[in-house]
Amino acid sequence: MEIDGKEYVLKYTFRMYYVYEEARRESYNGGVLGTNFLFFCCLTINNDGFRMNFEDFTDYLDKNPNKVYEFIQFLEANSTDGKKKAATERD
Repeated sequence: MEIDGKEYVLKYTFRMYYVYEEARRESYNGGVLGTNFLFFCCLTINNDGFRMNFEDFTDYLDKNPNKVYEFIQFLEANSTDGKKKAATERD
């Protein structure tokens, strides 16, 4: 996926959920904040060259909301149950 002019790998792993849960001290349950943070975790753990902090990443997503929808499609295509409803409610 291209983010801010650079190509990054999205890889569906348990590690992105582990990092998410460690940082937030809760399981991933969707929602806007949760989905954006899981997206950030996915990029961070799978791309050594990803250097944005979460605040800058959020600013980027504000300007490029289509990237969130691309990530939601990625989650839905890769989730084991195919029923994840990400970012459909507010945290």
